[in-house]
Amino acid sequence: MGRAALAACLAFLLPTLPAPLALADVGDGLRPGSFLLHPAVFLEFRYDSNVFRDSARDEDVTQVAAPLLRLLPELSLRTQGGAKAELRGKAQLELRQYLDDDPVVSEQTSIGAHVSLDGELGKGSVLGLAARERFHYQPEAGTHQVSLTNVPTYDRLLNTTEISARIRPGGGALEMAPGYQLDLERFPDYPVADLTIHTLQLRGRWRFMPKTALTLHGSYGWRMFDNDYIPDANPVRATAGLIGLLTNRFSLELDAGYGRLILEEGEDPQGPIGGLSATYRLTERLKISTGYAREFKSTTWSSYADSHLFFGKWRQQIAGQWQVLAGASYELVLFSPLLNQAAGTALQQDVIDGRQDGILRAEASVEWRPNEWFSAALGYNYERRATDAAARIVNIEGTADVLSYADYDRHLMFSKVGFVY
Repeated sequence: MGRAALAACLAFLLPTLPAPLALADVGDGLRPGSFLLHPAVFLEFRYDSNVFRDSARDEDVTQVAAPLLRLLPELSLRTQGGAKAELRGKAQLELRQYLDDDPVVSEQTSIGAHVSLDGELGKGSVLGLAARERFHYQPEAGTHQVSLTNVPTYDRLLNTTEISARIRPGGGALEMAPGYQLDLERFPDYPVADLTIHTLQLRGRWRFMPKTALTLHGSYGWRMFDNDYIPDANPVRATAGLIGLLTNRFSLELDAGYGRLILEEGEDPQGPIGGLSATYRLTERLKISTGYAREFKSTTWSSYADSHLFFGKWRQQIAGQWQVLAGASYELVLFSPLLNQAAGTALQQDVIDGRQDGILRAEASVEWRPNEWFSAALGYNYERRATDAAARIVNIEGTADVLSYADYDRHLMFSKVGFVY
């Protein structure tokens, strides 16, 4: 498992730590031996126009808007120097509180956590070992109305553990990385969405130019939902691509190949998958990027979804202290036909045969970073889900019989300040 490899990295590195803690100037971090530590804290104020993602078309439903305050203490670390063992990581605690009198809003989950950790033994050697750990406990408001999925929260626990060997014959230009990955997704208040995926994979890279490489990725997995209406599946993937600079201004990320989801029940989706992302640097401080990606995604609505994502982004730096960002994306999600329906629902036949969602997202932000230890930002996010999903909902008590929709609009405004030591 990935934790065992990371523990081995720590066991290798900890004997190098001296007792005293070296202090540096603000923004330079702390230097205990071979490590560089950066404590930080961020304070963010948000305004959410649609906390529960309710549809404006729902019968007897009033959309709820509310302000939200988030406090984000954080600690990042990395090893210094050219050691054969490397460790990088970040841990962040998310303390959040809705500032609203509605108890259903104010009593939403107030604590989240995010941890990332990467370790490598034998860095730069012919044979090495790498491990990656990602843990997220993300609070997310549920629904307080009768709807397609009526749950108090969509709080989500996601854990990804990956361990791989690194084989670098011929000086490191060629690298092969066979490995294993475990993905766990858990919803405390929505357990039918709990998901486990085991994956065996092989990644390859040949750097034929200093900043350009050919890539290879193949994988075979085992997907299991914790419910009785979505069949188990074996995702298969084989792609090849190109990543890096083609000119001093133009870079490309290409990954294309074949994908298939081998289902225990129903027709297997299969076909071309991958993505293309291009970035052009107009000046040293201005760059634009655009791209497209297609994947077969796991979903709790049906066996799978065929996702087509189009996106673009613009970044501009001004005077070395300001960064302006604007971007937009559109995702077309084509769901497979439903095999079963949840109790108490009566879905429209065209939705049963094949639901389609169009998800539009837009973002804009301005960040000011006058030095290494302070930052301030203002931003805006917008999300619109257009869908034909609708159902006649009858609860167990028989007291509710409403037509519920899954489409919604959501505006999110935020301001944020941060301090890094």
